[in-house]
Amino acid sequence: MSWFGGNWWASKWFRDAHARGLAEAFVYAVGISGPSELLRQPLIEFGAKVPEGRIVIASLVPYAALLRAIEENLSFLLQFDWRRFEELTAALLRDEGFDEVILTPPSGDGGRDVIAVLHHGDYRFKVFGQAKRYGPPNHRVSADEVRAFCHVIDDDVSVSKGIITTTSSFAPGVRNEFASRIPTRLELQDGVALRERIRKLAGL
Repeated sequence: MSWFGGNWWASKWFRDAHARGLAEAFVYAVGISGPSELLRQPLIEFGAKVPEGRIVIASLVPYAALLRAIEENLSFLLQFDWRRFEELTAALLRDEGFDEVILTPPSGDGGRDVIAVLHHGDYRFKVFGQAKRYGPPNHRVSADEVRAFCHVIDDDVSVSKGIITTTSSFAPGVRNEFASRIPTRLELQDGVALRERIRKLAGL
C-alpha cells in the first residue's frame, strides 16, 4: 500500500494517539469488550460543518477491541450499518495520518463518502474515499462501481487518488482492468486488507 505503510505520517499518528488511548482505556475501564458494545460506542468526534459535510476532528475507535471482535467473527463488520462503516473508514484515514478528514452527508455526497487531505511539507495530497459494506462471498464490488468512482475522481482535478474500502472483495477482473491506476490513482482495499489496517492501528 502506497500511503498506509510509510513513516512520514508518524508524528501525526502520535498526536492523535491520545484519543485512541482514551477510547481503549474506556473500553477496559467499564468492561466494554463485547461486540454489542462496539456497535454502539462513537467511532469519531465531529467538528464544524463545512459545505462538503462534517469535519472529523478525532477518531475514537478502540482498535484492539475491534480487532478481537473481527477475529472472533469475520463477519462482525457487517453488523455495522452502512453509515457506521463510512464513519470507520473516515476514522482509519484520520488515524493513518491525514490532517483534514471530512465525512460527507448520507445522501447527495457526489459519489465520495470521505474526503481527506494529507499535508507533507509544502505538498498536499487529497483523496476521495468510498465505503462498501458488502457481505462476502456473493456481494462483491463490481467493475461498474469502480468505473463510476473513477469518473468521480477524474472529474475533480484537485484529487490525487481514490480509495475504495469494502468488507467484501472485488469482482474477478477488476484489478486487471484498473491496473494502470493502481496504486497511484486508485487503491482497492478488500476485507483482508481492511483487517490488516485495523491490526496495524491496534499496534499488533
